[in-house]
Amino acid sequence: LELTDLKNVEEPQSEDLKPLEEDLQEIVAKIASKRAEYEEAKTKMANLKADYEKADQEYKQHKESISTITEEADSVKDELSKTDQEVMKCKHHKKHYDNKRGAHLQNIQTLEAQLKSKEMNLAASVAKASEICPERLEVRRTAKSIDSEINRLKVKISTQQEQQGDREEIVR
Repeated sequence: LELTDLKNVEEPQSEDLKPLEEDLQEIVAKIASKRAEYEEAKTKMANLKADYEKADQEYKQHKESISTITEEADSVKDELSKTDQEVMKCKHHKKHYDNKRGAHLQNIQTLEAQLKSKEMNLAASVAKASEICPERLEVRRTAKSIDSEINRLKVKISTQQEQQGDREEIVR
């Protein structure tokens, strides 16, 4: 009976409970504040994640465009390399032909100098010939045929001299 009476008797509330209830209220308030911060951080993280996804998408697009541009640049580089080789080849050909041209110009100058010399010899020969015969004769024969005739006549003169003797002796 005593035990039942004791159970039925209300225990007086301890004064120590009041600070605990205040602590509980503070903790509940902190939990609510932290939940609000958590929700705010969660929203901020979702926004940052969306920004990250957008930035990642832009990065992939830029990377793809850089790859495309790099491929185009490689083809242009190949074309430029071929063009450079062609230019070097053309420069080599130009140098070669400039050298040949220089050689031909030098040859032309040499031939012109020889022509001038031969013209001077011709003028001297014409002057000598005009002393012997003032009238110039037109000849249709080639120089080779005239030379062969001169040689033939020289041989004939020498055989005549051998047969008849020296001209001065005969004149004496």
